[in-house]
Amino acid sequence: MHSSDELARLNQQLLHQEAQLEQTQQNLFAVLNASPEAIFLMRPDGTVILANQALADRLGRTPAQLQGANLYTFLAPEVAAARRQHVEHVVQAKKPHHFEDKRDERIIQHSLYPVCDTTGEVTHLAVYAQDITARVQAENALLQSQGLLNASQSLNRAGGWEWDVLTRTMTWTDATYRLHGLSPETVEPARCDLVAFSLACYAPESRSTVAAAFHDCVEHGRPYDLRLPFTAADGRQLWVRTMAQAIRENGRVIKVIGNIVDITSYQQMEDLLRARLILSESAGDLSEQELLQRVLDTAETLSGSTMGFFVFYDADDHTLSPQTWSSKTYPMPCSVDDQVIHYPLEAAGVWADAIRLQRPIIHNNYPALPNRKGLPPGHVPLLRELVVPIVRSNRIVAILAIGNKKQPYTQHDVNLVTTLGDIAWDIVMRKRDETALRESEERFRLTFDCAPVGAAMIGPDCRFIRANATLCRFLGYDEQDLLRLGFLDITHPDDREQERKQLHSMLAGTLDRYETEKRYLRQSGEAVWARVAVALSRDQQGCPRFFLPIIQDISARKQAEQRLHEQADFTRRILDSTDAHIAILDEQGVIVDVNSAWIRFARKNGGEGMKCLGVGANYFCPWSAEHGDITAAAEAFAGIRSVQQRALPFFRIEYPCHAPDQIRWFSLHALPLQGSSGHVLVSHTDITPIKETQSQLSAALAEKEVLLREVHHRVKNNLAAIIGLMDMQRRAIDDPHGKTILVELSSRIRSMSLVHEKLYRAKSLARIDFSEYLRALISHLRTSYAANKIICRVESEGLELPLDLAVPCGMIINELVTNALKYAFPDNRPCPGHDTCLIRVDLRRSDTLCTLTVADNGIGLPADLDWTRTRTLGMLLVRMLGQHQLGGQYLLDQSNGTSWTLTFAPEKRMTP
Repeated sequence: MHSSDELARLNQQLLHQEAQLEQTQQNLFAVLNASPEAIFLMRPDGTVILANQALADRLGRTPAQLQGANLYTFLAPEVAAARRQHVEHVVQAKKPHHFEDKRDERIIQHSLYPVCDTTGEVTHLAVYAQDITARVQAENALLQSQGLLNASQSLNRAGGWEWDVLTRTMTWTDATYRLHGLSPETVEPARCDLVAFSLACYAPESRSTVAAAFHDCVEHGRPYDLRLPFTAADGRQLWVRTMAQAIRENGRVIKVIGNIVDITSYQQMEDLLRARLILSESAGDLSEQELLQRVLDTAETLSGSTMGFFVFYDADDHTLSPQTWSSKTYPMPCSVDDQVIHYPLEAAGVWADAIRLQRPIIHNNYPALPNRKGLPPGHVPLLRELVVPIVRSNRIVAILAIGNKKQPYTQHDVNLVTTLGDIAWDIVMRKRDETALRESEERFRLTFDCAPVGAAMIGPDCRFIRANATLCRFLGYDEQDLLRLGFLDITHPDDREQERKQLHSMLAGTLDRYETEKRYLRQSGEAVWARVAVALSRDQQGCPRFFLPIIQDISARKQAEQRLHEQADFTRRILDSTDAHIAILDEQGVIVDVNSAWIRFARKNGGEGMKCLGVGANYFCPWSAEHGDITAAAEAFAGIRSVQQRALPFFRIEYPCHAPDQIRWFSLHALPLQGSSGHVLVSHTDITPIKETQSQLSAALAEKEVLLREVHHRVKNNLAAIIGLMDMQRRAIDDPHGKTILVELSSRIRSMSLVHEKLYRAKSLARIDFSEYLRALISHLRTSYAANKIICRVESEGLELPLDLAVPCGMIINELVTNALKYAFPDNRPCPGHDTCLIRVDLRRSDTLCTLTVADNGIGLPADLDWTRTRTLGMLLVRMLGQHQLGGQYLLDQSNGTSWTLTFAPEKRMTP
């Protein structure tokens, strides 16, 4: 038995424990009621043993009302039935059970935990009903965000990854799988070392860099950002940017998150920009072929190809012109002739389909192409090729081709090669333009410096920028002196204002260019004339750059014009000073100019002539019969037209033009005007006084001619009388020698008398027909000497001589023929070797000389006879008349008889 003290102590403990239990119960209720979620304890039949305030609020009751009540009575029948099934499942399974239901747009998650007795049977159920609406919404939003992230990463070619340091596990996003060439659905991360797999995708020389950066980020939290080449599992050649940073907790790295981004397009764009910059900078030092080869080498490097070529195409001729191969292609054992200049398009292989189809061509399996023509002997093997046309202004101008890439060519390669082709063509065209510009500038410089005319460059401020040597010589300055002057400074003061206005008009854009003749001032102060043409050069914005005057020295021309003006004035004064009526006609016969005499004549005739024959009128106007002979007018018009057409060198005609109270004559003279086509000068001269004088002279001449003929007749008669007296005297004497002398003297006088007889009977008193004279003279001599058996031949047909030549020539012939008749043919015999006796007389005349020959085939002169010294009268007359009076020279030839030849110049004796 327990003592009372012990009972008291036990009772005290019991009271204390009860108090603690009550406090614990109160604390439990406080905790349960503080929870925002419903918590309660129930029996399997639904009786509520304990419920917190959250459940009471949810069911619209108080905790006291719920305690001991059946929960199902507060629920809708279909909900209560569903709850009983969940409770039965827990009782049967004796395991926690979770389910969710939705009420009033809210989602409640129910967690049922079984409470068993010592026998293991479920006697109670602890229920936790949590409102998870917000969490579900957050999860849905997270899922949606994850989908957007995956889509965004896919579009941006970017993937994300996370490395859990504690669990040492790697997690990839879907985009990361795809970037590595894998499918998220076919890879089990638990069985795949994603870190090692990713590292293997980098180039061998880059793997240690990536591994060290990843390890340093995991161990020390240092972030990294790398750009490296990358080969995906499916063979794609990429450039990636891999970045990572550490997540810390309490100073320790717990995670590393990162991104891997496909930057192939950006890298190639950078490569292209870099290539463009390098090509542009080196273009000036490279030939066109070297530049194209550099482009091909770049295309091979960026695309992974090993062969390339560049071909120009002429769309007009449809011909191809190979330009160059890449430097990698040349070392290969390829013996294809690269000296072909051009060949037709139809002769090219399937690679030229890029031109035929006018689009890029990809042959990723070249050997399997059914329509390929095959490769020429020595060509490198071709596995695949990409051919891109270069187009300008909708015309293909060239093609760029690469080949033998390890992987198939894609649209990405097409874009790359197309861009490089465009860069190449632009640089080639720019290089050609620059070359053409340099050549043009060099031609301009040479033309400017070596031009035979003055040239300068003048700034918009009218100051000299540059001047060529011709201009400096023209102005007498050196170039440095001119550069200190303005364009207007060298202009003559009288021309400066006009020059200033024209330059300002060009600057204002109202005048494109101008040409003028002006005066410049040389350094010596001398004024010189020049023709200047000024143009204005503007830049691409239209702003004035400089004036370009071309200056030609026309001082000589101006002086010539001055002299011409003075000469024209002098000629005009001469024409106006003459009494001849002068007019200038054009090829149509229109009067273009007349002199003062013509105008005076027209005014003197009442002014009507100015209307009909003034300047502008047609000279070939209808001719009125009342002014003169119409036939003469027609002949004059025809003659003038012949001169206009150059059929005649000139035309002259005299025509009557009678006034009512006066007989008048005019002389028309038409001459071609030199230096013009069809223009003639027509001169009308009043020759009425001349005609009157000519009439008077003609009458006087007729009288004198009658008198002169009478004189010749009387001289002939007197000489005949003398001859008759001498014949009478000859018959009266018995001395033979005296008779001979008289006969010879009579012959000499008869030769002179015969001349006067011929003149008396001739039409002209100035000349006689010498042939006829000789025949009469020789016939008389033959008769006188009874020389019928001697033949005399005269050879001077059509020759006429004046009196002062006919008389001495006749006397010389008389002496020589007389000697031949008397002494050349003794017993009428010629010299040996001839059958007949012949005397030949020949007188011929050339342009300047006359030749008289008297020859016979007789026995010749005595051997001891010196005819130049003989004192006989006959030889003396021959020498005096031939050598002294006629001024001639004799030639005596005795090789075949005797031949006398006298040569003399008739002009010395004759007057025109």
